[in-house]
Amino acid sequence: MSLCFRLLRVGCFYKRVIAYAKKTTTMELSERIRKIRKAYNLTQADIACRLDIAPSSYGQIERNAIKASCQTLLKVANAIGVSLTFLVDIESRKFVEDKNTG
Repeated sequence: MSLCFRLLRVGCFYKRVIAYAKKTTTMELSERIRKIRKAYNLTQADIACRLDIAPSSYGQIERNAIKASCQTLLKVANAIGVSLTFLVDIESRKFVEDKNTG
């Protein structure tokens, strides 16, 4: 598979993720990010350190998640240790519930 074709596939994938994220409400996505972070027993300061930003800056990302760029959401997902698609899939609550009860 050529590099150009792979880049096109990745670009299309992220466009779909962004389109899906825009359909969600800010509150739903923000709440999901917060729940996933807490399920991993991470603080906002932990994630901010991994992103090399101030904790207050990360707090703003978490409170206004839908306004964050796709790149920022990808960095947050990587810092937490989940995929971008999992991070923005607000209808998938099972992981967080299982993680908290297990």
